[in-house]
Amino acid sequence: MRQEYKLTSKKRIILLSALGIIPFYFELIIYLFDNELHNNNYLKIKQASSLYGILIISFLSGMHWERLISEKKVKFYVLPMIPIIFLWGTLLFSQDTNFNILVIIGLLWCLAFEMFFIETLEQWFIKIRLIVTFFALIPLFLIFFIV
Repeated sequence: MRQEYKLTSKKRIILLSALGIIPFYFELIIYLFDNELHNNNYLKIKQASSLYGILIISFLSGMHWERLISEKKVKFYVLPMIPIIFLWGTLLFSQDTNFNILVIIGLLWCLAFEMFFIETLEQWFIKIRLIVTFFALIPLFLIFFIV
């Protein structure tokens, strides 16, 4: 009898979370392996990494907001919106900001929010978020210090 491999919801979440880390490494990989390409296209590469980070933080904040609504925690509704408003506002109105640091702060904000304000998350999900956030922060820190 042939055994089928089924991708459970938990496995899908883990897989998609792991795959979501990959774009954070693009700028670092390009810098390390093709410095000329990095220097010639610096603004495009830098903007792509920052924009991806801001989109991820927006997605996470939207998930947090939805959970707060379902848990009826009205007094915390504004908290998930803080990083979104700050990051998008800074992106639109500032020219000389290092967005890697802002993305790092935003990712840590989202992780802290999940750990301290959302009570319905399962332990395995919190562990995945810790691991994924850690591996997403590595290239952002390295880029900040070496580029």
